[in-house]
Amino acid sequence: MDNKPSGKNMILAASILLLIGGVVTFLSSIVGIAMGGLFASEKDTAGASTLAVLFLVYFITVFLMSIFEIVASIYGIANRNKPQKAKTCLVMGIILVLIAILNILLSFYLGNFGFSLILSLILPLLYMGGALMNRPAHNE
Repeated sequence: MDNKPSGKNMILAASILLLIGGVVTFLSSIVGIAMGGLFASEKDTAGASTLAVLFLVYFITVFLMSIFEIVASIYGIANRNKPQKAKTCLVMGIILVLIAILNILLSFYLGNFGFSLILSLILPLLYMGGALMNRPAHNE
């Protein structure tokens, strides 16, 4: 029986794309948090401040997701050849998918939906797919 991890290339590709996306998202979320804080301090109406808080929550969620994307991508790159690490990669992928779904829901509510949000869901699914492909190599 071949005990090589069959999902290593998928994890590598998804991890590299997650790393690039995580760094870009990290930088844009910092700008978004600063702008949301500025917007919250400028508006006096209750509706405007509620919207500002939602934007702030959205960008903080995006910020946390970007940090986790960077960590998961580095972990995936470092451990793509180790089938015994597939379960950890799978858990990280599930967490990324859940955070992406939360971001998509917040984006719909705020009217801020974009193509990058679809990628924020697709890449963790590819990452999870690679982890699932590596699990049989560990179980044999």
